Amino acid sequence: MLESSVTNPHFAFTYLSAPRILVSYQGTLPPDENEVRNYNQVLRSIAEQPDVRCLWYTEGARPSREQQERLAAAVPKHQWLVALLSPSPEMRFIASAFSLVNRNLRYFTAQELPLALRHLQCTPDEQSEVQLVLAELRHAVEPPQDDPVLERHA
Repeated sequence: MLESSVTNPHFAFTYLSAPRILVSYQGTLPPDENEVRNYNQVLRSIAEQPDVRCLWYTEGARPSREQQERLAAAVPKHQWLVALLSPSPEMRFIASAFSLVNRNLRYFTAQELPLALRHLQCTPDEQSEVQLVLAELRHAVEPPQDDPVLERHA
């Protein structure tokens, strides 16, 4: 069941309330202040739920250091399962930094979407739903193009 979906020029996300999965797509440009504020609002609204899972796919852009600090402050006390996927090797460093706050955060390359979904302990039905939502978010942020990684799993 879809609870919340926000599409912005650089960053889009959907919270699937029934499986409690937050799916996010970051494009090639960093998020603006409004986009980070919207995301923080969603994080705060679900912060007390101990079993939320998060999948964040980024093409390589990332929030500014100040925005990262605000995101880290909005992260709940719970150690949610988080998968960060990116074709950008620099994102591995960002994931390492955030994993100091949340030991359940793992970095995956863009080709490792199935591994990321297993890390999030998604059922086969949840995997299908998350892949579909991720593809929709991507097409909302980036101009449509063939992407064998996302399309193959969608």
